[in-house]
Amino acid sequence: MNSLIPRAIRRSRSYVSVVMVSLLAVAQIAGASYRVGAVNPVTPQTVIPRAETKVGTTDAQKEITVSVSLAPNVNQRQMDEFIMELSDPKSPTYKKFLTPKQFTARFLDPVGRTAAANFLKANGLAVKDTGVGSVITATGAAAQVEAAFNVTLNDYMDAAGRTFHANDKTPALPAAVAPYTTAILGLSTQAKWKPHYVRATDSPNRASGASRAPQTATGCTGALTALGPYGYAPNQFATAFDFDSLYAGGFHGEGQTLGLFELSDWLDSDSDTFKACFSLTMPVERVNVDGGTTDLSGQVEVNLDIDVQASMTPKASKIQVYVGPNSDTGVMDTYQRMANDNTASVMSTSWGLCESLSGGTVVATENTIFFQMATQGQQIFAASGDNGSEDCASTLNTDDPASQPYMVGVGGTTVSINNTSNAYIGETVWNHGGGSTGGGLSQNWVRPSWQTGPGTTNPFSNNMREVPDIAAPADPNTGYIVYNAGTWEVVGGTSGAAPLMAAGFALINQKLLALLGHRLGFTNPTLYNLLATAPSVYHDVTGGNNCAQFSGTCVAAGNLYPATPNYDLVTGVGTPKIGAIANYLVPTPAIPNSRPPGPTSSPATRPLPSPRASSPPVMATPISPTPLPIPTGR
Repeated sequence: MNSLIPRAIRRSRSYVSVVMVSLLAVAQIAGASYRVGAVNPVTPQTVIPRAETKVGTTDAQKEITVSVSLAPNVNQRQMDEFIMELSDPKSPTYKKFLTPKQFTARFLDPVGRTAAANFLKANGLAVKDTGVGSVITATGAAAQVEAAFNVTLNDYMDAAGRTFHANDKTPALPAAVAPYTTAILGLSTQAKWKPHYVRATDSPNRASGASRAPQTATGCTGALTALGPYGYAPNQFATAFDFDSLYAGGFHGEGQTLGLFELSDWLDSDSDTFKACFSLTMPVERVNVDGGTTDLSGQVEVNLDIDVQASMTPKASKIQVYVGPNSDTGVMDTYQRMANDNTASVMSTSWGLCESLSGGTVVATENTIFFQMATQGQQIFAASGDNGSEDCASTLNTDDPASQPYMVGVGGTTVSINNTSNAYIGETVWNHGGGSTGGGLSQNWVRPSWQTGPGTTNPFSNNMREVPDIAAPADPNTGYIVYNAGTWEVVGGTSGAAPLMAAGFALINQKLLALLGHRLGFTNPTLYNLLATAPSVYHDVTGGNNCAQFSGTCVAAGNLYPATPNYDLVTGVGTPKIGAIANYLVPTPAIPNSRPPGPTSSPATRPLPSPRASSPPVMATPISPTPLPIPTGR
């Protein structure tokens, strides 16, 4: 048994017949578009330097979960072409979304899947693979994991006193597996995803909202009392952002399942209390992934997400809350489960990391999963972060996954709503009240073909993905009412903006399904097309910037980034008027489409480019679980 082999003996295990492959090499094979440096095809395994304090060697019997990420058999350009054809009304494959099985058969090599599973099993690991999607999960003792990937796992303590385990060097894969693999995740538990919420009680300048009063807010007494002069009630957001016109047309979320990505548990009694206050009846279903988590440290995030989605889609069929552990494997397995289930057509995530900390293996794995979602007609909205232009609180950076190509990144605003009519008055960039909206230029992804239109070419443009795509209220001084841990409170952050937009586009999705017979699907091509053809469907936010002044970098560079007419790097194309977008997308009178909706449609039949050769390369380099270096040039 590998778990009983002494470490000294396992370290001498021969890998003479094993060819090493790295993420960098595989990324080139798969044609990934994130930025990588030059690759030496014969580089051996390398030691990973760590600044944290080593406290010992990981217990050989400790259970470790790892995830193997399979590489798609097409490159990024071909992915984008496929998605654009699904979005093009002139294409014969328009809105012919795939099922998870169809995606897997079309874009993932079965030879690689079998080779990866056999490799893991041969090393004594228990493999969990449904045969669908790009992530294969395996569990075993630390000693078995070490032997499988030719590494040693050590325990470390960071500056904050948090302990984690991590590998001492880059892992190895056999030649039969490596060409089909993007990443090995779970060898390190150092990274922790962060929620993007800000409590109103933490805001240093709450007086900015002191003149307001929720005169026409609706809800139970406890909620309205907690709103005070600061937060807004759901009915007020509904009027200001034109949910009301869809409600009036009979669209309240009927038949829609919404999804939430979470890395914390919450109390059912909290969401039940909120629903009772606002007379909501839809089920809130907990979907545990990898055993879920008992951690309640992020419960305010979960309650914010649930309460916003539920209140803005009052007759939705269901809200599915996917809960996973806060680790590399937990994050990827949870996103993969959301894609494989394919039950929620619109989802949101308010957890992320700045790109510099996310690492190349993580962003590559996410990209394949989010591509799967896009081929299936699913759309996920992501909070852009609460640290302004300096997402790492030190240097200019954007937030992952909001910067991902198949994600709608959602920035944040400070909104003013009329006290009497609840009508929209105006917005500025959120840059006070404990935070500032994330936005800027990705360091990982080139600018997608769909990101065009007025303002997208600006003084800051450098041919990289621009973030965010849209915006919504995020200032805790104009925040959302939430019931959390037995108490009513007001919460903001881009964590509120993302579920608000997911709810709005779920209503748009409902109308499209009812009148045209198909899901909206991947939303960004539509958003940018509307910017060019119907800009009045957005509130154009033109005041403020997202320089959060953590290091002075953004100040020295000229108050990055400013709001401007049309697209800008703080509010995207603007804040959507939900009903106006729906009315523009659905002709009046609507002509029903006989095509069956969503994932039951037949798969697109356009032939794919020739797949990668099944034979492994002769030479390769080692996988790196550490963040990829950011190159200095394009």
